[in-house]
Amino acid sequence: MATPDLHAPNPMHQQSGPNDAWSTANARENYQGVMSPLGATLWLPICDLGMNWTFYDLGVLRRDEVVVAPTPGEASSAVFYGRYTAGINYFRRMSDLIPGQSGEAFEEQIFGSSREDVPDQSSKRRYPAVAVKAPVTILLLSRRLREMTTRLDTWWRFATSPAGLARPVDEQFRQAFDMLEYAMRVHVTGTFVAQGAFDGLGKLAASAGRPGLHLELSTGYGQMAETELVAELNRVALGQSTLEEFLAEYGFRCAGEIEVSNPSWRERPEHVERLIAKYRAAPDRVDLTVQAAARARAREAAERELLAALPRLKRPVARLLLSLAGTFIPLRESGKAALAKGFDGARAACGVRGRELVDAGVIDTVDDVFYLTLDEIRGTPPADARALVAQRREIRAAYEKFDVPDYWIGQPVPVQAAQPGAARVESLSGVAAAHGVVEGRARVLASAEDCDDLEPGEILVCRTTDPSWASAFYLAGGAVIDIGSTSSHGAIVAREMGLPCVIGTGTGTSLLRTGDVIRVDGGAGLVTVLEPA
Repeated sequence: MATPDLHAPNPMHQQSGPNDAWSTANARENYQGVMSPLGATLWLPICDLGMNWTFYDLGVLRRDEVVVAPTPGEASSAVFYGRYTAGINYFRRMSDLIPGQSGEAFEEQIFGSSREDVPDQSSKRRYPAVAVKAPVTILLLSRRLREMTTRLDTWWRFATSPAGLARPVDEQFRQAFDMLEYAMRVHVTGTFVAQGAFDGLGKLAASAGRPGLHLELSTGYGQMAETELVAELNRVALGQSTLEEFLAEYGFRCAGEIEVSNPSWRERPEHVERLIAKYRAAPDRVDLTVQAAARARAREAAERELLAALPRLKRPVARLLLSLAGTFIPLRESGKAALAKGFDGARAACGVRGRELVDAGVIDTVDDVFYLTLDEIRGTPPADARALVAQRREIRAAYEKFDVPDYWIGQPVPVQAAQPGAARVESLSGVAAAHGVVEGRARVLASAEDCDDLEPGEILVCRTTDPSWASAFYLAGGAVIDIGSTSSHGAIVAREMGLPCVIGTGTGTSLLRTGDVIRVDGGAGLVTVLEPA
């Protein structure tokens, strides 16, 4: 078989227009690693529809504009060399229609500058619709989020049950797409509101002479999806619950859980068993109930401090933002869990279709199904399915060996992937994400599948996190994360669990080595190497 052209269009690599702008900075946190052909052709349309539905609900778009974009340049996201990528042109266009926002300012925030040759598309034509629809959407949002999470949970339990898997596979796919589109629509809206509240608290704290206080104001909520997962896993380790009971609630989780080719915990429970063993062996485990109460008290003290420092006229706004943050930051994590359940239901349908194609002699193994596209597995399979699978496996493996830039315009130029430990430093800086100082040995992990390598008290060093990493945070003494911000998943969970955390280091996983003794100052955003490995 001829060597495949890695730069030619394929399901894992699209073509950009010369003036299309792209960013992987935020996309990496949502979708780690290299997409499979099936993962890309499932996720990208769902993402586009979910984003468009969100802007429709907020009044920014008309109903006839809620469609899958006809070209990558018009879409909210695309895939290049297997990397999920956000479309700057799309978000610039949305910003031009939102009161108080502008596409130029949005792009300048992402790139550090704005293109002068891009025409100004700002318009006030949607302002009346936004003024009417946005307040109503926000008012009803907490109820919609709770209804959505309940509905997705009920559906996931059925979709992955023997009765659900016995249905015609086309029906399974149809329901999975409907649920994913629905979950994405509500979750993205909740994420926007949670982010707005978090940013607003940051500005208020700074204006009151208390910069950084918003980190304490946005934690200590007690009931978040990830901390509940950790508490339940700890109950299994203590013998108060069983692995079967845990998987019945959290079997949809896995490393990179919105990539359908990654097996979930219900399919590979041995990963959870290794974590349980680590929990049992961990000395002096923290009482999670006591820890949650302490975080709640710290948040309440921070609220009093903020309100006392603000002028009287600003206090009503502060109370509103505190209320919004307290509602939507925990619900954002619940929304992520619901979305993961939608993908696990789709993953189950992919497994059924894979077995059908193996039985029909079209492919050799069930996992081969992930190297076909959604259209190829839902319609008549291609005659050369085996050759396509082999070629795409080779391309995907090649894409794993290099990377794309954080930002670019036009077609990206691949870059060499950073080699872990290739260079040495005495310190590195990032963003202060969770207050506190801790010293310990670094454990550099490439994937959440490796979390069981983490020894209790070690400092977790990773590229980015998704909810499947939460189980490691209970074992870790602190966290250093390459990609993300103070409102990212890893920062939120670190604050909720009382772990010092520095995020946004960019190169921590390539500059630190497992075994380095390091100090993490989560309040200063500084990591110091005390003793090289």
